[in-house]
Amino acid sequence: MCFVKGARKGKKSMVGEGIVFLFWVGSGLYDLKWKKIPLWFILLGILAGVVFKVIQIKVWGPESWSGVIADLIPGICAICMARIWEDRIGVGDGLVLLVTGLFLSAEQTFFVAVVGLLLATLFGVGMLVLKRGTL
Repeated sequence: MCFVKGARKGKKSMVGEGIVFLFWVGSGLYDLKWKKIPLWFILLGILAGVVFKVIQIKVWGPESWSGVIADLIPGICAICMARIWEDRIGVGDGLVLLVTGLFLSAEQTFFVAVVGLLLATLFGVGMLVLKRGTL
């Protein structure tokens, strides 16, 4: 079951989702252990995403490059917000969304960002409740 319009489009979508899932697992493990994601890992994700887009265009048909740029908008916005708000939102979060946009549509990437924010909020509230007993 998928909540994002157009999220399931056959093999093309499943391949991208599988690759981005592996990227998330890898970046999550790095983040848990060292509290940062190394730049080489982000660059590897970007390289894999560009190769994926080129193969996607060759195998599954034409996709406009403006559509590819649109898929990157959630990540670009997150990076801009990190800079404007002096890293209250991590630049790494924006870079992960940028890589995600190379594999998923803009709608899917935005959905991932919103769900991530909601889960982070719930986690934060849970930590407050467990630590202090009340909000």
